[in-house]
Amino acid sequence: MDCRHAVHVRATAEQAFAVLADLDRWPSFMSALERVRRRGTCAGGILVELLERAGGRRDAAVYCVAFEAPSVMRAVQLWGTLRRCAVEWSIRPRPGGARIDILHRFELGWPVVGPWLDRAVVGPRVVAPIVARTLANFKSLVETGRSPKRAPVPA
Repeated sequence: MDCRHAVHVRATAEQAFAVLADLDRWPSFMSALERVRRRGTCAGGILVELLERAGGRRDAAVYCVAFEAPSVMRAVQLWGTLRRCAVEWSIRPRPGGARIDILHRFELGWPVVGPWLDRAVVGPRVVAPIVARTLANFKSLVETGRSPKRAPVPA
């Protein structure tokens, strides 16, 4: 299943990429993310553990994250609920700023019902709202230096 989202920011592509490439800032704009922790290196990137809260549920996932300055970040999930998940952020200069595109490719990987759940539930009801809030937060952070994201609620 592919989910695509985009937003235009009033900042240079370089400014937007600098925010994206700072792993420690991810919890300030990624709407479901509570914590990010570096765990080492992986093939061509950084091994990171993410702790997320979505739909009243906490989930830990491990990704291999690679940055290709000045415009692309790719993350492949190695462990977590979406066992087959790849995320790509691309940042392109545009008149008056930059365009941010996010592509999520994922599968629950469950036999029989998995593809239906991906299309009917996970994509439109879980991934899409999270990414929409993330892009709104990212836009605000890049343009104003502040994100509207509230601090995570402690467990």
